[in-house]
Amino acid sequence: VDEAYFGTSGEAILHPKNKYHRIQRTWWERGLAASEAWFDENEEPMTMGDTYVRIERDYDENRNVIAERTYGPDGQKIARKDGYDEIRREYDENNKPIRYEYYLNGEPVLNVQGIAIMTQSYDENGLVVEEAYFGTAGEAVCHARNKYHRIQRTWWEKGLAASEAWFDENENPMTMGDNYVRIDKDYDDHKNVIEIRYYDAEDCLILCNNGYAIVRREYNENNQMTAETWYDTEGNPAKNKDGYIRKVITYDAEGKATETFE
Repeated sequence: VDEAYFGTSGEAILHPKNKYHRIQRTWWERGLAASEAWFDENEEPMTMGDTYVRIERDYDENRNVIAERTYGPDGQKIARKDGYDEIRREYDENNKPIRYEYYLNGEPVLNVQGIAIMTQSYDENGLVVEEAYFGTAGEAVCHARNKYHRIQRTWWEKGLAASEAWFDENENPMTMGDNYVRIDKDYDDHKNVIEIRYYDAEDCLILCNNGYAIVRREYNENNQMTAETWYDTEGNPAKNKDGYIRKVITYDAEGKATETFE
C-alpha cells in the first residue's frame, strides 16, 4: 500500500523511472488498484503528467474498470486535462467496453473532443467495427479531432482495416477531405495493401480528387512497393491529376527508392 525511495543518506528522492518519491495505493483485489496517489521528495502530493494527484477506480465482477475519478491536492475532484473528473464504462458479455461516459461534478460533460458519450461495437474477433459520439443529452455530435459522428469498419485482420465509412450527425455518409464516403482495401499474404477502392454515397465507385477510383499496387520479395497503377470506375487505366496512369519504383543496393511515372 506504500512504496518510497531514499538516497544514500536516507534522504527522500524521486525514482528515476517512476518520477515520484512515494506512491500510496489501496486495492480492490490483488492486481486491481482501487486508488493511487503520488508524492514528491517533500511529501507533497504530485501530479503524474496530468492535473490530478490521486485517482480512484471501481471494478465490476469481471474485473473491468467501470469508473475512474480524479482528485486534486485538496481532496476534491478535479478535471483532467481532457475536461472531465470522472469516466464511466460499460462492457459487453465479452468484457469489451461498449460505452464511455464523461462527467464533471457529477453531471455529463463534453470532453476536450466535444463528446460526452462514446459507444463501440465489435465483430466476432473482438475488433471495433463501429464507434459513435454523443453529447450530454445523448444527441449525435461530431468528434472534434476525428471530424465525424460515426465510423464503420470491417477488418482484414487486427490492425488492417478492410473498409472504412464515415457518417455525420444526421447519419448521412460524409467525406473526409476528399469526395468519397467509403474506402475499401485488399491485402496480400504479407499484409501489403494491393488494392484500394473509393465509393460514393450510392455505394458506387467514384473518382477521388486525384482522378482515379481504384489503386492497384505491386511488391517485390522484400515487400517493397514496386508499382502503383490507377483505374477509373470501369476498371480502365486512369490518369492521375498529374496526367500519369502508373508509378514505378526501383531500389538500389542500399534500398533507396527511385520513382518514375508513365
